[in-house]
Amino acid sequence: MIPLVVSMVLAHQAPSGWWYDPFCCGGQDCHPVVGVVVTGDGFVVAGELMAGNDPRILPSQDDAFHLCQDETGIHCLYVPGKLS
Repeated sequence: MIPLVVSMVLAHQAPSGWWYDPFCCGGQDCHPVVGVVVTGDGFVVAGELMAGNDPRILPSQDDAFHLCQDETGIHCLYVPGKLS
């Protein structure tokens, strides 16, 4: 018999109370972030340019940028305001 291992990834709440998406958040790797640079091509965060059409860019539920990142890289960037 092969043992079954079940892994559960739990998202957590942003400081303002909304929940980060489970596919972005591995437990405690999401947090508000400052210093995001908005360019004509997208966003520069943590030294990486994320193109404006990057599927990892999601709308923030408050007026702040939030970054979900671990040792493997950036999972999601939540951006305040409407995304077009």
